[in-house]
Amino acid sequence: MREDGLVLRNSFHVTANRLEVTVLASAYKSHFCPRRIACLQWSFSSNMKMEGVGDVINGRANEVAKTPQPSPKEIGREFVRQYYTMLSERPQDVFRFYSHESYFVHDTDQPVQGQQKIQKAIERLAFIDCKARIYTVSGTATMNNGLVIQVCGELSIGDNPGRRFLQTFILCPQTPKKYYVHNDVFQWLDRAFGDAVIQSQKS
Repeated sequence: MREDGLVLRNSFHVTANRLEVTVLASAYKSHFCPRRIACLQWSFSSNMKMEGVGDVINGRANEVAKTPQPSPKEIGREFVRQYYTMLSERPQDVFRFYSHESYFVHDTDQPVQGQQKIQKAIERLAFIDCKARIYTVSGTATMNNGLVIQVCGELSIGDNPGRRFLQTFILCPQTPKKYYVHNDVFQWLDRAFGDAVIQSQKS
């Protein structure tokens, strides 16, 4: 939260049965989040340069700071926070991050494409009482204004102990400030390194 009250946040909009991450700027300190929309915010440092733009509130012109474009890492961190929050609180809605063009790969399973197939794949994984601990988030821009987000963390399901994982997302823009998950590749690290040990022993 800046001292001037400007809030920059990401919110997820449900459009045509799809959840999209949108970068929004608001001149109000408080904001309303519909029940089905995960909505979080983050603050920028006060030394960032802001350009003033005209705005009219209650019939009066006001100067409102224009926020700079968030970096891929900043967008990635907000996306990750909201994605894993939804995975924990409403796993049945996680499929809304994806579209009919999206690809989803979980560990050693075969890739699936399309929102409906991804929904069924997530249901089979049974993310019940799921908790995530995130260690690192890396983000970079890619072709066609997309973003690559890599997450390293620990995931526990139910009473089972946490397992370390690596997950890579490719976010594609629908509009200049709206993204959806085009690719999602998830890997359990214990399985990956366990398979590597088995292969080395065989050789």
